[in-house]
Amino acid sequence: MARIEISITDAYIQNWSTQEGLREVLQNGQDEAEARPDHPMRVHYSARKQTLTVTSEGVTIDRAALLLGETSKRGTKARGQFGEGLALGLLALVRAGHPVRIENGTETWTPDLEYSEAWGRSVLTIQTRALGTPRPHLRIKVGALPPAAWTECIRRTLFLPGALRPDERTIIPTDRENRVLLDRPGEIYVRGLWVAAIPKLAAGYDLADVEIDRDRRMIDAWDLCWRLGALWTHAIAQSTTRAAALNHVHRALEGGHEDTDQVAHHLRYDEDARKAIAAHFVTTHGETALPVADTTTADKATAAGLRPIPMTAVAVAVLEAALGQTAADAIAKAKRTCPIVPILRDDLNPTEAARWTYVEAVARSLMGDRTPPLAVASLPPDVVGCLQDGRVYLDRSLLGAPAPGEAVVTLVHELAHATSGAGDLTAAHHALCEALTARLVNHLAGDRWPAPDAQRRSD
Repeated sequence: MARIEISITDAYIQNWSTQEGLREVLQNGQDEAEARPDHPMRVHYSARKQTLTVTSEGVTIDRAALLLGETSKRGTKARGQFGEGLALGLLALVRAGHPVRIENGTETWTPDLEYSEAWGRSVLTIQTRALGTPRPHLRIKVGALPPAAWTECIRRTLFLPGALRPDERTIIPTDRENRVLLDRPGEIYVRGLWVAAIPKLAAGYDLADVEIDRDRRMIDAWDLCWRLGALWTHAIAQSTTRAAALNHVHRALEGGHEDTDQVAHHLRYDEDARKAIAAHFVTTHGETALPVADTTTADKATAAGLRPIPMTAVAVAVLEAALGQTAADAIAKAKRTCPIVPILRDDLNPTEAARWTYVEAVARSLMGDRTPPLAVASLPPDVVGCLQDGRVYLDRSLLGAPAPGEAVVTLVHELAHATSGAGDLTAAHHALCEALTARLVNHLAGDRWPAPDAQRRSD
């Protein structure tokens, strides 16, 4: 008999308990079974004895496996690659009050927490004892495990029979390496093992690979969102999963969930997914629908005859990538094609005619020889100005206003479009609007500051 002290104190990984300990035991057995199919893992739970037995046939491990950092899995697709999972799992189980016994080839191991004279601390220890008859397996028995704890373990371990209910909804993209767990929102699994709960996700996921830390907790949120974006884009592009994927993505986008944060980027490289998302949005909301993220854009969309659909900024980015145009582009296009009923000057009353002459004079003072053609028109409701076929149209209602402010502001806005061709929300359009407004103010103010002596006299 030998006593091995492991340099792990009983206070280490305090957040690990029964479920984390069981996870490590099952993980090691499943990794071995997947790497070597002739070494299957067998799992048996006795509710009467409240004992779990996990057997890996044809497997034995060296004592060196108990050393931190010692592993044969590094650089593979195995779930545990840090070389400490088994020792930490035993620590968690023993600390939670579960007796553990391991049959390992020619000897048995019995983990416990004992005081170390060398360290002056309570540490994990392994008592080894030779077996009279060698056993051709690694068998781990965990006692004092009530049925409720085992039921929860099954739910967290997707490769165990009964982990998924028969009616549980899933989406499996055709790559077969990942799956979406629609009835487990926020739950993240890596190759069948529960890792973390992230409340901001609209679904749960079992992923083939994702960045996790030594504690088996998700630490790279950006990496997760990136992988989920690729997963959803792939699922939408496949005809077998498209309908279910589109419904979920649409719901996640409207609900502001993080599942779809990176879909917009992946859409750049998948035309099938782009077309599918665009068609789904149009079918759901109509041909004139436009995704918008703020009230200003919504007002402009309404004024251009479009139907604004309020969404998060992420959702708008995804849909703009799918539709192939920004909100500004869509609004500008709608304004260029809005129904226009031109009104001749002779049809204006004397007051309107005089005010129109004033508007034309303002336009010439701003643009000079580059002044585009101007016209009065009857425009759709809530539309006061538009640019179509190179001509600036102002709605007749502006000429009936008590002051020229709205007419002049609308004129400046449309002249900026006529000059730059840029959309409403672009930097180029804003810059030109500001330049034209400054030019107008300079003209009205005499285009110069008061002289210094005049300034002193006024003081």
